[in-house]
Amino acid sequence: MPTGSAINIDEALHALPHYDKFCSVAELDAFAEELRGDPRFTVEVAGSSEKGAPIYHVRFGRGSLKAMLVGSIHCNEPIGGITVHGLMSLLRQGHPAVAEADVEWHIIPCIDPDGAKLNEGWTQQPFDIRAYMKGFHVQELGEQVDMTFPVQYKDISFDQPVPESRILMRLLDEVRPDFYYPLHNALAGGAFYVLKHDIGRERYQAFYDLLEESGLPLEQNIFHKVMCDEYGESVLSMPGIPNFYEFYAKSGAPPAEFIKFGETSSGYLASIKPQAQSLVVELPYLKHPITRSQKDTGESLRQLKIRQDADNKFIVTEILTAWDKVKDDLDADSALYRKVKQGTVASRDLLHEGMSASPEKTRDLLYNPSYGRTMTESERFTQHVMRLYMMSHVYEFVRLLKASQQTERVRQAIARLEPVFDELLDDIACGMDAERLEMVDHDTLARIMIGTGLVVLDAMLADRAE
Repeated sequence: MPTGSAINIDEALHALPHYDKFCSVAELDAFAEELRGDPRFTVEVAGSSEKGAPIYHVRFGRGSLKAMLVGSIHCNEPIGGITVHGLMSLLRQGHPAVAEADVEWHIIPCIDPDGAKLNEGWTQQPFDIRAYMKGFHVQELGEQVDMTFPVQYKDISFDQPVPESRILMRLLDEVRPDFYYPLHNALAGGAFYVLKHDIGRERYQAFYDLLEESGLPLEQNIFHKVMCDEYGESVLSMPGIPNFYEFYAKSGAPPAEFIKFGETSSGYLASIKPQAQSLVVELPYLKHPITRSQKDTGESLRQLKIRQDADNKFIVTEILTAWDKVKDDLDADSALYRKVKQGTVASRDLLHEGMSASPEKTRDLLYNPSYGRTMTESERFTQHVMRLYMMSHVYEFVRLLKASQQTERVRQAIARLEPVFDELLDDIACGMDAERLEMVDHDTLARIMIGTGLVVLDAMLADRAE
């Protein structure tokens, strides 16, 4: 860790509690309620989710620097729960490394409780690739908390924040944090980092040290790299709507047809407080020995991408065919129904360009010269991980079928689609050699996430003291 630090990061990380699983929404709510009885904390219900679940805002301390952390910013990303739980535990302990830092802490333990609960079928048990795909949920981009902040850019205009985004927007307006940490994570592979402002290459070594201590690699195959500046190895500048727009425009795809979502919470904060620092850590909870391999497979990267794109289109076509038969039998009040209707079904006429959930579009796969080469073992693994993520998205239609009234048409659709997905999952598992996947222990995940945030905070405090 950095020498001469204002925050003793090592001491803080050694004092973290033990975790053997991810936190449930109920556990995070209960912890927030416990803190309500501690006079050092201010705990409020900042608002309610669409389904009426409380969204807590926990405040601790006074300081010249305001820090805000937000859990479940994407509801399918559970590392944030143990991160906020760990930080709140340190503050309750009164651990001097954080409790006595010149920081005013603001913590939103779970900004999307409705969505997080829909993932608890896989987050509350030991990781299993099948349970993950069949218990996965995340909203379409235009319905996600972190992708529905107001924005106007060229012919893009979005002003439809979901209820949870409105709550977070109000908190950002009120607190105006100097340091903002929306807690994301990746699925498998290596870690990478995104920052609004560069803090200097020498400070990124502390990021790498935390990974190295845990035997985790840096991610080399970062899709976002084509949209961002590089501050350091696997450390990128924060992208926003302009970056996505220009990426699509460059590939030849009409941006306005694909950007049906808004700005991120970090982008919104930048619009009201440009000097604020934002950090995203894409930390995987699965590791695999092939992740580091730069061995050339001799196989075409473009060919694999196009094959997977074709398979993706096949399964979406099967879903659309089934939808036309069963749509009147489905539970229209379900979040799964809205996800399928606003995503897969609404993008029917754009399927020739690729899946709605994928940033990679077909014409880019066909013509981008950077894909005209052979791929490394690491790149091949990453492609199969991306495919698992895409298939988990569209499997939500089968989840919807199972949660709806079991009419004959619904039962027939399940019987048709379930084996198709099982076959695809077997192919993905084979492609990524899933038997060698290993879950990163929860203590390590919490340590890296909290440690990385404290490194950035410490750098900001040091810069203010100069």
